[in-house]
Amino acid sequence: MLLTGLLLSVQCPAQSLLVAPTDSLIRIDGDLSEVVWQRAAIAGDFIQNFPNDTLPAYNRTEVRMSYDAHFLYLAVVCYDKNRDKSFIATSLKRDFVWDTNDNFSAYIDPFGDRLNGFTFQLTPWALSEKGRYTTANRWPPSGTTNGVRPSKCLPTGGKAK
Repeated sequence: MLLTGLLLSVQCPAQSLLVAPTDSLIRIDGDLSEVVWQRAAIAGDFIQNFPNDTLPAYNRTEVRMSYDAHFLYLAVVCYDKNRDKSFIATSLKRDFVWDTNDNFSAYIDPFGDRLNGFTFQLTPWALSEKGRYTTANRWPPSGTTNGVRPSKCLPTGGKAK
């Protein structure tokens, strides 16, 4: 799918995020000092999806996005109010069970129908899970996505990037 020259708008119940394209090389290294991330709009004020999907998120999270002709990029900073606690990781295997681990989850709704799409999760230790959601089976994922999803996390001082 070629997106060059387009602007995307990501819709959430309470906000939207303008996602601008980039022609710069983006390194997947967890470092957000690249110009694309410094200029990107920031989404925040998220809600929980577990155990209750209507409460504000307990911890602050910032999400930046960009894309080029081949990839959609997400840069996420997850803050932790309790910097002394360890991250929860019940498994160090790829394709973990998302609700038993600390993780960031992204839901991509390519049709804008809030019924069908893709989901990606990432732990502070760069373990990833992915899947599809549909009206028939929202979770666990119905099937898998086989796209490449390189990632890098930098847990530092109570936060993971």
